[in-house]
Amino acid sequence: NQATENVLRLVRATELLELTFTELTARRDLESPALSSEAEEVAPTFALRMQATIDPEPRFRVFLRCEISGSQECVAVEVVAEYGLPAEDADLLLDQESLSSYINEVSVMMMVPYVRQALADMTQRVFAAPVLMPVMPRGALRFRIDERESTHQ
Repeated sequence: NQATENVLRLVRATELLELTFTELTARRDLESPALSSEAEEVAPTFALRMQATIDPEPRFRVFLRCEISGSQECVAVEVVAEYGLPAEDADLLLDQESLSSYINEVSVMMMVPYVRQALADMTQRVFAAPVLMPVMPRGALRFRIDERESTHQ
């Protein structure tokens, strides 16, 4: 079908231009108990947003954010992946279904290990014990993709 063909075109045509962090935050109140991954209140919230442009060059960015908020603590990690496409494949940025499949199947799964590592590192430093995000199988995080924000808990 056409959507599958377009996803395969995206896989072949996209080039990862940059993968970087846009936010790394961890805050703790010293009077409260330290956050730990065993605590029931540790429930990460994930959000995804996307930006796309065709002019001057076809590009899109995927932002994956993870937050953990408790009564006395806050942790936030946001990773952004920027992709480029050849001009002859710019039409793929207009195909919402194919772009959504690519982002959910390729981008998110590529970005999750960076979020996991940053979360463990920051919480180890701030809370003296790492919060370990579970390994997530492909498809465990799925987002509705448009140029607004989508969340997953």
